Amino acid sequence: VIEEVIANMSEMTLENNEKNLMLDLMDEIEKRLYESKETAYKIVNNNFFKSSSYYTDYINMRINQFHIIKRMRVHFERFNIPVEQMKLMSDFTLCVSENIREINDCKELLNDLEILRNEFKKMELPKSREEFESRAQLLQFLNDMEEFLLIKRSFFKNKYNN
Repeated sequence: VIEEVIANMSEMTLENNEKNLMLDLMDEIEKRLYESKETAYKIVNNNFFKSSSYYTDYINMRINQFHIIKRMRVHFERFNIPVEQMKLMSDFTLCVSENIREINDCKELLNDLEILRNEFKKMELPKSREEFESRAQLLQFLNDMEEFLLIKRSFFKNKYNN
């Protein structure tokens, strides 16, 4: 479901009805995440012979990512950037939504993010205050996306590289 939200954000054209649906979806995801967290803790607490915290750690990682997605959604609502930059962001966001899976170290996505960041650095500097503010929103979105991916990478490394 988190992948669905990221995919929807990649489209970047939300009308009022779609915004309300997105908010409803975000509320539903948050509710399900916290229900899953409760269930995961019950399962861990009921297993006397297993001390695995995989599921609780996984749900906590997803909750942390969800909080970042909420911040990213706000950036999307404020974007007023040129089509070229919008297309790059949209393509990358869609790529993340298609590739952020349980067993994915996000290394390639983080490399792609760095390439994208370098592409933005090569672009012409903003000429107006509005362009500057839009570029700042874009960079903050990239920073949030990086944090989102780093959380996943850290989880993967802790669980699969031990």
